[in-house]
Amino acid sequence: MERITVDQTVKRTFFTVKKWIKGLQLRRAMTNVLLALLFLVDGTTLASMYPITIDRLAEEAGYSRTQLFVILNDLERAGHVERTRHRRQLEDGHWVNMPTTYRIITDEQERAALAAQVAAAVPRKRHPKKERLARPVPMHETFTGPTQSLPLPAEAPQRVEPIVDHSPPVRLVKANPAPPVNEMALPPEPKTGNEDVDNLADVVEHHARAAIRSAELATPKSAAVANKCLDIAKYTIAKYAMQIRGTFLISESDIIDCTYEWVVKCVEKNLVDSPRHMALILKKFFYGKGDGIAYVRNELLREAS
Repeated sequence: MERITVDQTVKRTFFTVKKWIKGLQLRRAMTNVLLALLFLVDGTTLASMYPITIDRLAEEAGYSRTQLFVILNDLERAGHVERTRHRRQLEDGHWVNMPTTYRIITDEQERAALAAQVAAAVPRKRHPKKERLARPVPMHETFTGPTQSLPLPAEAPQRVEPIVDHSPPVRLVKANPAPPVNEMALPPEPKTGNEDVDNLADVVEHHARAAIRSAELATPKSAAVANKCLDIAKYTIAKYAMQIRGTFLISESDIIDCTYEWVVKCVEKNLVDSPRHMALILKKFFYGKGDGIAYVRNELLREAS
């Protein structure tokens, strides 16, 4: 059995760190998440020694995934939690996200350095919003008083002769209905020419295809339809994602998380056989994620005040 030497003594005990967390001037939500994280990290290094999924941390803290992403961002900006994201390359060359590792920072100098580093990070360029066209000025009319009109002279009624049509009757022929469009044969969508949109389209496509490959409940047909959806509409999907990122100020990780939810709740249920319909569903997922994060942010600000 391995023994602990003098050099491996713990600087702070669990209860000391717990008391220190409760003494911080933080919002209640940030304190709760920090305490939940303390139960999951190693007591010596205050870092996660094994993968901690976002679902496990959300269950321990008592918040939803959307709420937890917002709170963790605030803790990282304050310098109390350091997050390290990991990726793994598959045999086919694709990359997949691995669980993030966490570390609670108790040293004041290290906390200030992390907060400064996060604040100095260069934000991603956002797609410029289109300028709204000014509405035309309505025309103003000057009222000059009531007008008077003269009565029209009465005319004698005239007899109208009926018109008799001697042409043969026209036989209506039903037109053949247009054949249904085979969406699986549609060509891939071309690039937009906007660097930000095209890069985001590649990111969304990469993570969505990785999630589709690992979807255990998806049938081969549903997986093929989902992959075809990315072929014919990935740049349109990226435009929707870029729009909500500029409107709701959500991060790229939230957009990636949205694609995984789309696979679990749409592709694995095997309910849709239309690639274009799947693209519209993913659009709704993006807008739902933006609305949810905006709601959580407002609730946290209201709680702080």
